[in-house]
Amino acid sequence: MPDNINKIINFFLPGNCYLCHALLENNEKCLCQTCAGKFKPLVNTCKLCASPLWDNASVICGNCINHPPVWQQAIVPFAYSGATGFLLKELKFNRGLGISSQLSRLFLKALKTRTSKLPDMIIPVPLHRAKLARRGFNQTYELSNIIGKELKIPIATNICYRAKNTISQTGLNHDERRKNLSKAFVLERPELIRNKHIVLFDDVYTTGATLNALAKICRIAKRIDVWCIAKTT
Repeated sequence: MPDNINKIINFFLPGNCYLCHALLENNEKCLCQTCAGKFKPLVNTCKLCASPLWDNASVICGNCINHPPVWQQAIVPFAYSGATGFLLKELKFNRGLGISSQLSRLFLKALKTRTSKLPDMIIPVPLHRAKLARRGFNQTYELSNIIGKELKIPIATNICYRAKNTISQTGLNHDERRKNLSKAFVLERPELIRNKHIVLFDDVYTTGATLNALAKICRIAKRIDVWCIAKTT
């Protein structure tokens, strides 16, 4: 069937839920209402790294007190497991670009309860050009672009670039991740972030090594925050 016919059919027919494969209602996108409620929220987490806190009186975890990150706040509303983990993997590795709108809407809903300080710009973590060519898209840009449009915040893709085609961080310990990301990013337009409140956006927060490497070259910004869809636990 020609591509243009497929596009017309997909526009008018709701399709199936990504998780349970049930037929979607006309007002549902990617997920049915039941599955959309299966995202595991992160609650009572560290303000700086989104790790679980052991008591309700704390705001920052012990690790961040001893080794504070460059940024002032990390907003990460969901755990990287269950529905959230599945959808992020589908987006990243199976070109499930339609999922990005659903994930972005869920993030925006959570964001309203977690901050009143919106940034001047959002910087999606850049991919190296070789990896971008292989994958065909940058999932962090796809997600942040939807969020930025909704909040009327510009998405800045000309501030910095990834100069080093790093190996996958999966399976590396903290020191190996730090060495892998050494000099990975280059700040190309420092004048655009000087005295600005910026957000560094990534899809998944693992150890924070990637975000920390990027944040270090953006220190001249007035304020740095981190936004991610999910965190590994």
